Amino acid sequence: MTLKSLKYQDEVWVRDGSQTAVSTKRLSLIRITVLLLLTFVVLAGVLVFLLRAPEAAAEPAAASPPKINVPYFADNIAISERAVFWFGEVNETSNYADVRVGYNDEMMIVQVAAFDRLLWFDTTPSLAEIPEWDAATLYVNTSGNSGSAPTGSSYQFLGMHSPKGGEHFGAYKGNGSGWVASSTSFNINTGTQASGFNNLDEDRGWWVAFEIPFASLGMSGPPADGAIWGVGVALHDRDDAAGTAIPMQVWPDGMNGERPSTWGQFSFGTPVYNPPAGAVGGTTVIRDGGDGNTVVDVHAGGHSVCGGSLWPDRFFSDWGYLNYDGYPQINIQNQFNLGDWPCFSKYFVTFPLDDIPAGKVILSAELSMYEFGNAGQGGTPTPQPTLLQVAAVDSAWNEATLNWNNAPQIQENYATSWAGTIPPGGDGFFVTWDVSRAVADAVEAGGPLRLSVYTADANRNSGKYFVSSEGALSKPERRPTLTVVWGDPPLTVTPSVWVINAGEAATYTIAADALSGPVTIEADNPSVDLSFNFSSTVINPPETAELVVTDLHGTGASGLVYTIPIRAIGSDGTLETAVYLFVGGHQQFLPLIQK
Repeated sequence: MTLKSLKYQDEVWVRDGSQTAVSTKRLSLIRITVLLLLTFVVLAGVLVFLLRAPEAAAEPAAASPPKINVPYFADNIAISERAVFWFGEVNETSNYADVRVGYNDEMMIVQVAAFDRLLWFDTTPSLAEIPEWDAATLYVNTSGNSGSAPTGSSYQFLGMHSPKGGEHFGAYKGNGSGWVASSTSFNINTGTQASGFNNLDEDRGWWVAFEIPFASLGMSGPPADGAIWGVGVALHDRDDAAGTAIPMQVWPDGMNGERPSTWGQFSFGTPVYNPPAGAVGGTTVIRDGGDGNTVVDVHAGGHSVCGGSLWPDRFFSDWGYLNYDGYPQINIQNQFNLGDWPCFSKYFVTFPLDDIPAGKVILSAELSMYEFGNAGQGGTPTPQPTLLQVAAVDSAWNEATLNWNNAPQIQENYATSWAGTIPPGGDGFFVTWDVSRAVADAVEAGGPLRLSVYTADANRNSGKYFVSSEGALSKPERRPTLTVVWGDPPLTVTPSVWVINAGEAATYTIAADALSGPVTIEADNPSVDLSFNFSSTVINPPETAELVVTDLHGTGASGLVYTIPIRAIGSDGTLETAVYLFVGGHQQFLPLIQK
């Protein structure tokens, strides 16, 4: 392992040197389709997949692992803009951690910030002894979260805080059955908020930032956009000289460092929602009290008073169990300085989706919340804008009992938005997030939409105050609101691909539910060697039409590929698509092409 030049500047890590970005592009499905058409090759495997799909769908679904979408930075990996997730509990014997993560062309940084009452470290630990002290372990599998044992693509990075300088860290690498010590190069940086070390004086916590160069993992640049790595995090704790055993906290729940299949996922880059085609069918607005909806929400943490009555000596014993059910206002706040963690707050809200008509597609969705104030108004340092992060959480919760320690964890992070500041006496404003993909996923899963809002902010006075579902009795439009624009499914033709022998017929079923009836169905015949026969050329959706295409060749015709354009024309618009017919195809396998 090596220690590389590193300095801390303006809340970002600045590293000497640079690395040329390597971009990776994959051939799209469209290109692959075109390639097949040009070469007149039929992939019989498509038919096998279609035939086997119902059987696969019948398999019981495994619980989805949590997925963290890791943001990309062109240069410095700004602390306040990294993705944030959490795990653990804060009390007198257990620790909680915020984890901030981001990457650039050179490296990935994963910072683990722990709330810890008693800080203990060893000045000369061996690699095997690091987990016996206040430390963190980061597990990484560049091949994804799969497998029953660590392989050559699996790494284990360990780091321990040290107030004396000369941070203590080391690595292991998988060998197919377990872990072996490794010289994999990486670096850490650490910090503490403490009144002393290796004693029983109450402290606040510590943090360790793992800096993993992609070159150290045998890579020539960053992962491809959308690449999935398996990742796990373990938080180790020591509270006395004897090393009395304390259960470690892990992410995700049930994570086993020996089994990558139990780890979570890091997905590199920020996914973009591509709404399905379809005419706008309507807009559904969901807020508490509107159209009979109940939108439950609550926040956890220190509220706007940093735990107030618990000062000065009840934070570790009581803070993690505070509940704010029924409060008309909520606070969202974080900070790099762990000495102020009693001020941290995060928000949870559940939107019912029953008012969205069944069978519709989600075109767009927006979450809006009304900000009426912020921490530190008129104070020093002056408040700064805060990047607030919206995520879906992994389980239901009860607003009457939710607290910091029992709050659900993130299932996937979806959206970010900057919340500005308000001067003393200034007017409030709405902060909005594009949650289209989150709503589409929730609708597909059967709803409701369960969200959290938190921040990775590093600044003091980062807290932003919002109206809750219980607030704004005279102005209910200021309550948290979900606005969903939905539409009917686009023109669909099933199947989209038919493979027949010469002289046979293929039947396509056409549905145009996005249009109002009557709807005229048309298709362009690409060859005199094909005949078309419609069951009906005019339908009233949800009625469907069938198109029977018969090949007129005699026996022996083969290697023929036809593209058949199909249109549905209604008074409110025209929808178009195309289907494919292969006549006399045969099976041939092509190599995977990637560039």
